[in-house]
Amino acid sequence: MKERRLRIIGALVVAGACLSICVTTSHAQIKSASGKVAGVVNDTLGIPQLGATVELISESAGARSAVDFLTNTQGVFRGERVAPGLYSVRVTLAGFLPTLEQHVRINAHVTTVVRVQLESMFASLDQLRRAPSSATVESDDWKWVLR
Repeated sequence: MKERRLRIIGALVVAGACLSICVTTSHAQIKSASGKVAGVVNDTLGIPQLGATVELISESAGARSAVDFLTNTQGVFRGERVAPGLYSVRVTLAGFLPTLEQHVRINAHVTTVVRVQLESMFASLDQLRRAPSSATVESDDWKWVLR
């Protein structure tokens, strides 16, 4: 009877040791199956932008998590241990129009590089301005008014 209990306890110890090895191995595989993201944020003149908020939003149906980064003095941001999948990258900074890059694929064991160009809020106003017409008006409309 005592010998049987020792065998059962020995079998449980071996099973526990095997289980802990399997859990450690699968946890290590999950950690190593992540990817990295890095990028740079510039304005239209190519000047790096400090302090831009870069939001990495998962596009998968089940996960609605977002990770935020800030750009450094060179306009660079980095993120490690990002789960592989499709993401949207939203960049915001005061004085600039928000920018959205969709369908950015993050792969395991790879650093995905994203380059974002921010457009000034005032650039959209410049498009609304009309340049003065250089053509001379040769219309007869003013002559009819005088008659």
